Amino acid sequence: PPARPAPPPKPAAPPEAPAGYELIEEVGRGGMGTVWRATDVEMGREVAVKLLLGHFPADGETAARFVEEARITGLLQHPGVPAVYRVGRTPSGRPFLAMKLILGRTLDALLKRDGAVDT
Repeated sequence: PPARPAPPPKPAAPPEAPAGYELIEEVGRGGMGTVWRATDVEMGREVAVKLLLGHFPADGETAARFVEEARITGLLQHPGVPAVYRVGRTPSGRPFLAMKLILGRTLDALLKRDGAVDT
């Protein structure tokens, strides 16, 4: 299979937070976005906030797909799918979604710990 392109480097500072959320730390990164442990200021609870990666245009095709996937995820009700609390845009227009924060280890970390995956 062809090699996957390397993700862009992590920014030195957190990205712009959506209104009403305080970003605490990055907890995950994928092809389209980063997931941050955050505080929902109004509700006083910790949540996960997924933001579109900065190198994608906020009004481009990838942003539209990001929003569509967030809305679809928000319609799902399944124990294996985190609840989506909100889909929106940051003050500068970047799409985000806020969802239930699930703490624990990733499957990748567990496999590496158990020696099932070469590091």
